[in-house]
Amino acid sequence: MWHEDTVEYRLFPVLPFEEGEELQLLTECAVKYTHFSTSILPSHIWHFEPFRLCPWHEQQGSLPPHVFGQTCFRDNVEDEWLIVYILFKLSERFEDLVISVSDSDGEFLLIEAANMLPKWVNPESAENRVFIYRGQLHIIPKPHSPAEVGVLPVSTPSVAEAVKTVRTQTLLTRANAQIQETIHKRLSCFPHGLQTSVHRAHCHLPYTAAYVLSRDPQLVAAAVHAFCDHDNSNVQVCRKMEHFSATKHSCITARVDFTRCLYAKLLRQQNLGVPRNSGFKTLPSSHPQHKAYDLGMKLACGLEMLLCSAGGMKGGSGEEEVTKDSRWPAFVQGLKEKGYFQGELEGSKLYSQLLQTAKEYFDDNIVKDRSCSRELPFSEAAAGRNVARLLFEMPPIEGEGDTVDQCLPPADDDSWLELSPEQLDRMMCEASGGDRKPSELDLQSMVFGMKTFVDKVSSHKGAEFPWSVDEPAQIAFDPESFADAVHSLLDGDGSEEDISDGSENSSGEDEEMSVLMEEMDRELAGTEVGKTFEREKVSTNGGEDNQSSPQPVDIDFNLVKNLLDSYGAQEGMAGPASNILQSLGVDIPLATPDK
Repeated sequence: MWHEDTVEYRLFPVLPFEEGEELQLLTECAVKYTHFSTSILPSHIWHFEPFRLCPWHEQQGSLPPHVFGQTCFRDNVEDEWLIVYILFKLSERFEDLVISVSDSDGEFLLIEAANMLPKWVNPESAENRVFIYRGQLHIIPKPHSPAEVGVLPVSTPSVAEAVKTVRTQTLLTRANAQIQETIHKRLSCFPHGLQTSVHRAHCHLPYTAAYVLSRDPQLVAAAVHAFCDHDNSNVQVCRKMEHFSATKHSCITARVDFTRCLYAKLLRQQNLGVPRNSGFKTLPSSHPQHKAYDLGMKLACGLEMLLCSAGGMKGGSGEEEVTKDSRWPAFVQGLKEKGYFQGELEGSKLYSQLLQTAKEYFDDNIVKDRSCSRELPFSEAAAGRNVARLLFEMPPIEGEGDTVDQCLPPADDDSWLELSPEQLDRMMCEASGGDRKPSELDLQSMVFGMKTFVDKVSSHKGAEFPWSVDEPAQIAFDPESFADAVHSLLDGDGSEEDISDGSENSSGEDEEMSVLMEEMDRELAGTEVGKTFEREKVSTNGGEDNQSSPQPVDIDFNLVKNLLDSYGAQEGMAGPASNILQSLGVDIPLATPDK
């Protein structure tokens, strides 16, 4: 069952044949891949759920053993594409990996490259045919010749068959250069582009909250969602504020890292009001510290809600729970034997980082038994346990009273929250790959495109745009009709009759059409419709008056005029004129005050 705004990914490694060891091998792969993902994105703040992996092994199932992952990205679709970037990098680093990724829309990588896909590709025909392998997108084609029937699947392949085909028929399955370029262009903003999505803001926080967020910056996302998605029971928790009260603890103004999406969500969220006996205070909107106090109170309330969802401070000894588990020594020994620690000495910096990753994975997927759960997301309870653990480890507070770090860097400018119509148009042009100028409008291409569209013979699937007029027309061959025609010619039975009947039917249809056209002309003759059309200018010869003679309608001029009038009536909204013209590749210039 698909959750909305959720991406699923499956990583198929080559496993040595060791009966009964598949689960252990997959677990080691999951830990290894997880550490690699954190090494290329060491400080990224995920909007809702992080990139995470777990082993998937079915004793009797249609899927081969693999590593499975699922992430809910909610409002921030950039996290979904960041996961695609990680998967491409994983496939480059571990060359045996074949990876599939999809979301609730299906094969969204194909949607991104929709204009470059072969005609046979559609949601039904592409099932189990799209994979990532060695840093490239692979689309398993259907066989085009008898020689390919033995190596390419004709019908929908099983996942195991598809994975094998990608590995053995790499040249045949690799997508064309245009598709590769489109996908890699979409991923080109990572990872350096992530810095532009970070917003650093000043927040006036209790020291306990500032400490927790400094130790685990990812908790800011969980705190924002907990506060913005609160219910009545959470409001009751904030009235007590047992752990993040500004009265019980000194406050500090700290700089907190948000993603732009999280910052906008928290800033625009209505406040709950100042919790009673919490020590927080509100400042007038004109005060320079108004945002810092407002954001700090919201984050503190969010952290209090998270801690409550985990049962308070009961979950504070999570790391001890991991190391005391009887399965932990065997788990670490298995990682050592497989070379997970890369020969590092115990106590070294890299060894400690690898060990911490292994502990987090062991805690999430073995101790808490949350492996591959489709119903339990990276929940508030899981984040709340991290909050409890950090509070448990927090050293005693030194000093009292509100403080502001004198060396605190300035907060980022948040003027990006306001977007003018001109900026929006410019962003849409850049996103679509266009570079339109106000003076550019090719009227000839508009007329030619519309005529080609009207002349295009569409199929039963609906109107088709003439994307590729240079491609040879496909010939539909009906064996039964062909055989009947051959038999009819050879036998000589009723051939003249058939021809005669065909000609009579054709002439009958022409007569019927002529009658309909005459009736239409008579109806229009009594109206003013004819006067609304622009007509061609007829030159006079030697002063002779030709005004009495009928002037032909300027079809091209009226076509352009009506299209532009329809486009202007849309007032920037989507409509039939803009949809048709954009589909035909005709760029409409941006509106200006004088046009």
